[in-house]
Amino acid sequence: MAPLRASPLPHPFMPIVPTSAPATAGPPLLETWRDDIPASVVVFLVALPLCLGVALASGAPLLSGVIAGIVGGIAVGAVSGSALMVSGPAAGLTAIVLAGIAQVGGFPRFLPAVILGGLLQIVLSVIRAGVVGYYFPSSVLKGMLAAIGLTLILKQIPHAVGYDADYEGDFAFVSPSGENSFDAIGTALGQVQPGAIAVALLGVALLSLEATNKLDPVKRDASANRELLAQGVGNMLSGFFGGLPVTGVIVRSSANVDAGARSRLSAIVHGGWLIVAVLALAPLLNRIPLAVLASVLLVTGFKLTTPALWKNAWRLGWSHFIPFAVTIIAILLTDLLKGIGVGLVVGIAFIIAEHMRTPVLTKVSPPGAILTRYTLPDQVTFLSKLKLVQLLESLPPGCRVEIDGRKTTRF
Repeated sequence: MAPLRASPLPHPFMPIVPTSAPATAGPPLLETWRDDIPASVVVFLVALPLCLGVALASGAPLLSGVIAGIVGGIAVGAVSGSALMVSGPAAGLTAIVLAGIAQVGGFPRFLPAVILGGLLQIVLSVIRAGVVGYYFPSSVLKGMLAAIGLTLILKQIPHAVGYDADYEGDFAFVSPSGENSFDAIGTALGQVQPGAIAVALLGVALLSLEATNKLDPVKRDASANRELLAQGVGNMLSGFFGGLPVTGVIVRSSANVDAGARSRLSAIVHGGWLIVAVLALAPLLNRIPLAVLASVLLVTGFKLTTPALWKNAWRLGWSHFIPFAVTIIAILLTDLLKGIGVGLVVGIAFIIAEHMRTPVLTKVSPPGAILTRYTLPDQVTFLSKLKLVQLLESLPPGCRVEIDGRKTTRF
């Protein structure tokens, strides 16, 4: 076999670097108020029933959902680098919150874990670990959200047909057992895993950030590390004031974009509208039938696990569908954190197998020609070495080889 000849194109293995960095900062807040104030009203109307519904699905007091919405709007909106993402209590976290509350025996005991989960997010932002979220296989993240959607639907059917049970926990300082809230903090720290909350928050927040960046008409690219800082601050404040965990919410962010928002002012003001609603409508909020909130959650759950999502996962092939389905089954049979772990193992196994099996995208070798051209994929790792060597050794003596690395970003 003749010596390899490099591609005639210059620097075939150089990483692709954009010629200009994407914009990360929006216009000054007060310059866009004419667009942001009306958008904030739309987001408020979407957020209020979701705040109440997520609290119901989480087994928490309804007010805790509104508190999380207020903190997510004002505190996270003020610190976040994303111009259009709206944060608050998310349906994607209901499974882990419900399990945590049941584990410690009440919502007040769960609040220290929310605070510690926020602290872990801040630590992750300080050490610039936001990029970790981008290494989660998309099939696993989509499977996680689909499993949560199925859980929401199954959990809310009894409420939808009128069978209602009291949520767990209350805001009383002294519990019937004689234990007060300070005693409960020590119990909660020993039983709840704030790391589990942080992992769930990391995945959902960065998935929401990525989705919101794609929705942004101006295509601003917000920093993942700054978003982790904002979410961490929000979760510490929400836990301190008795609220649910907060994270970026795709439904509210999408409504924010569709309503014409241009800056973070919309998210911040929507938090103000939630405060007004609590002060003016508190008696009415407690009178909303649970069947009404259950209907909101049934629709939310369906949107998380639509037939289109399953069809798309199937269309992408076995390497995407199997980790997707395994993640869903594992979460439904165990819990959120264990299910994600199982899904990650399966997803990574498929990625490794794919790299070992397909070291080249195309091979062009016309009949009778002495030239063989290989086109490499975007990622070429040591896992491809054995297959590449076997391909090259299979070529006839005297064959010329061209390796096209124009599509390769990492080698």
